[in-house]
Amino acid sequence: MNAVALARRLAGLALTVERDRPTAAHWVAAMALAAEAEPVPGHTREVAFVAGRARVHLHPLSR
Repeated sequence: MNAVALARRLAGLALTVERDRPTAAHWVAAMALAAEAEPVPGHTREVAFVAGRARVHLHPLSR
């Protein structure tokens, strides 16, 4: 799955988060989706649920 598909699927998942408090099941689902996504060499992903949305940030790996 590419980055756009990951963002869309996480956005759909985020719609079920109430009061900005994702449950353990939300996090498990988010991590499963992120694991299916194509890796970005030299970067790690950060998933955050914010105000009914899910955001994905790429961070470069430290050397």
